[in-house]
Amino acid sequence: AKRVAKLEIYRSFGWSDDEIRLAIRNQPTCICISEDKLRVGLDFFMNKMNWEPQRLAKSPNVLGLSLEKRVFPRLKVLEILISKGLIPSSTHLVRPLFVTDAKFINVYLTKNKDKAPDLLKLYQEMLGQFLWQQPM
Repeated sequence: AKRVAKLEIYRSFGWSDDEIRLAIRNQPTCICISEDKLRVGLDFFMNKMNWEPQRLAKSPNVLGLSLEKRVFPRLKVLEILISKGLIPSSTHLVRPLFVTDAKFINVYLTKNKDKAPDLLKLYQEMLGQFLWQQPM
């Protein structure tokens, strides 16, 4: 019953059965995400980020990530870096969501601290707390 309800959630966002099968094949646990988290994730990625079902079906594990603690802060950093021309607009936005905090900070924040000095502070504020210590 729960599995059927989750399949219906995917369908309610316009997913075809083929796209749902692809998502489950790529990440079987995407069918284990709670119904509420699934709805919120699909709404965010499809309606706010304009990601197509086919794109999400290739990396459905993004739907299981914490929007507040991981997705929002990281996508905001990437958006600013792209707007300042510090990373290409063609940057694949899924990969940075899955690297460790240390790697994300090193690759996207530390490397750009001279050109975007307020970015680290913004990232920390978005996290709402210091989840890590910035090495000096």
